[in-house]
Amino acid sequence: KKWYHDTNNNIINYSTNLTSTFIYDSILKELNMLCLMKSTSKIAKVYVEHIDAVKQINFIFTIGPRMKYFKVGLKHSIDFQFFLGNIFNNIKHNNYQLDALCLHIPTTGDEILEDVNETIKYENLPGHVTIQRVLDHVYLKWT
Repeated sequence: KKWYHDTNNNIINYSTNLTSTFIYDSILKELNMLCLMKSTSKIAKVYVEHIDAVKQINFIFTIGPRMKYFKVGLKHSIDFQFFLGNIFNNIKHNNYQLDALCLHIPTTGDEILEDVNETIKYENLPGHVTIQRVLDHVYLKWT
């Protein structure tokens, strides 16, 4: 189930039955009108190619209050711990259904896993979080 846009990236059709979406950087700024449809949104899976501002996270959680899986590519310039803290804050206060998070981080190393663990402890998330790193992806799963 998809939504479509014309050559000017204007949304023509948005289905309330949409269950997953892939959001391109250029379109992200033009989706503010979707916020009006958040109460009927059935989006469960979201993949954002690249994100460079924490405020974009708030928007994504607004259009996907029933989101279960979120995959996001991070740019080098973003403050990782602040970004992750913002996601966790959205999970605790706005989105109780997120089960899995995948972060594509170009320079994933052991220090990133330490940052994730530290942020999880600081944010005091409910439940248990399993963390796994595969190449330049960090996967978090809530149980």
